[in-house]
Amino acid sequence: MALMEYLHEKAEESRHNEIAGQLVTITGVIFLVGGTLVTVSTVPDSDWFLFIPYKLRSHPY
Repeated sequence: MALMEYLHEKAEESRHNEIAGQLVTITGVIFLVGGTLVTVSTVPDSDWFLFIPYKLRSHPY
C-alpha cells in the first residue's frame, strides 16, 4: 500500500512541475513580446530588431 501512495504522490508532483514549467514559459513569451513591442513603438528610427541589424530606407546609399 505504501508503494501505491508513493507513486500517486510522485505523479502529482510531476504534474505540478509540468504546470509550473508551462507557466514560466508562457510568462517569458509574454515578456519577450511585450518588451519587443514597447521597444519598437518607442524608438523613432531604429536600425535594428532585437539583435538583427536592418535598414528601412528606400535608397540603398
